[in-house]
Amino acid sequence: MSARRIGVLAWKDFDEAIRSRTLWASSAFLGALLGFVVLTTLIRPALSARELLSLFAVPVVWFVPIVSLVAGYVSVVGERKSGSLKLLLGVPVSRADVLLGKIVGRSGVIVVSVAVGFLVAAALSLVVMGSVPLVGLFGLFVATAVLGLVYASLAVSVSALSTTRNRAMIAAIGLYALFNLVWSGVTRLVASPVTGAFSPTGAPDWYLFARLLSPSAAYARLLHGVVGVDVPIPDLGMDGIPVMALLGARESVPVYLSGWAMLLVLAAWICVAAAVSYLRFRDADLG
Repeated sequence: MSARRIGVLAWKDFDEAIRSRTLWASSAFLGALLGFVVLTTLIRPALSARELLSLFAVPVVWFVPIVSLVAGYVSVVGERKSGSLKLLLGVPVSRADVLLGKIVGRSGVIVVSVAVGFLVAAALSLVVMGSVPLVGLFGLFVATAVLGLVYASLAVSVSALSTTRNRAMIAAIGLYALFNLVWSGVTRLVASPVTGAFSPTGAPDWYLFARLLSPSAAYARLLHGVVGVDVPIPDLGMDGIPVMALLGARESVPVYLSGWAMLLVLAAWICVAAAVSYLRFRDADLG
């Protein structure tokens, strides 16, 4: 594995995303989405900086994972099916180089797309509202870029583990549903044999931590605890546990439930996704 080869492959993947219009489509969508949010403030009463940033965060927490998964789920399997992956591996690059290059390249696409969306939001906010909460907006951008990196890594990993485009697409949809719709139900189902019954306000701390292990939930907690932005966890709430309300009502929480700890959770998702997919991709028959 070589940092130089990974950089070359990442740039190649980023360039292909430009030529295939993936970058333009992602940037245009996020720019239009956040631009629309700004325009909705015209029919709202005056908003504080925190309320405006929360208004941005609500669609972001739902749609950035979608954009990231769509941008990445065919990144490896597409080249595998076309045969270009075999040609690429014919030159002196390893499968680890290819996988990490794809992750870095697609992550770059998402970071640029998120940056474009936030630049549009900042410019329109200045025009419509006459001011921009620059510090808070920058913090929200950084946290959102990290969320995009996590889902881009998951998408590339799913692509590396799949043998067809359809399987990669189904896996990407499944990941989105798991982390953004049913994580609370899955957590309660897995934990029930250990915890037994407890009231919605009596959830143990370790259970709250398990609820925050979803990348999207970790992002919401990171925003609340570090950036000072309130956004609901994207989930169907199948266990009835108001995680954010319980944590917000406390004067202090264990360090592993803090907003800063969520950065480690998000970083862990990137590392775990890359490691698991490499172990399978390393010995996969690319036939």
